[in-house]
Amino acid sequence: AKEAMVFSWSQLSGPSAVDTKYLLPQAQLAIPKHVLKSSSSYEFQVQVSMLSDPSIQSLGTFTVVVKSLPLSARISGPTDVSNLADFALDGSKSKDLDLDDSLPDQGLEFSWRCTLLNDGHTDVCRTEKGTELALAQTATLTVAAGTLLPTSIHPYIFTMTVSKVAKAPSSFSVSVTVLNRYVPQV
Repeated sequence: AKEAMVFSWSQLSGPSAVDTKYLLPQAQLAIPKHVLKSSSSYEFQVQVSMLSDPSIQSLGTFTVVVKSLPLSARISGPTDVSNLADFALDGSKSKDLDLDDSLPDQGLEFSWRCTLLNDGHTDVCRTEKGTELALAQTATLTVAAGTLLPTSIHPYIFTMTVSKVAKAPSSFSVSVTVLNRYVPQV
């Protein structure tokens, strides 16, 4: 017959204290995401003893290495737009996967780029006046009506890059076709 064992967990080291509510007297240590700090190490100790004879015990220590997750760039918005109306591309759903989703400010920086395939090579986007399209460095990009020429063959490619200190940047691109007619928004 199996004998009952008693488990006792404790934290020996780490950059932040783990709440004791996660150090339960059970065989497994279960700590939810975002509790442990990314890019760091924690050392835990477990003491196991027999319920029938507490003098029979064993002690073990182990290290948990928490790696850093990447940034996640995401864009939402229309793929077909009218040059007769403003349109917006929204990158606000981008996030630092190491942080809790509920944090409103994740410390991300945004940069936008627009390109267009032109005579077999990629060129920067130009306004109807021929000047390079100036793009805001914010989570949401709004392009004013009449700024871009309609595209007949190749769509404009909008690329947003999110970056943050000590993290590799992440980019996401969407294709947007500009039509010379009204496009209803659904």
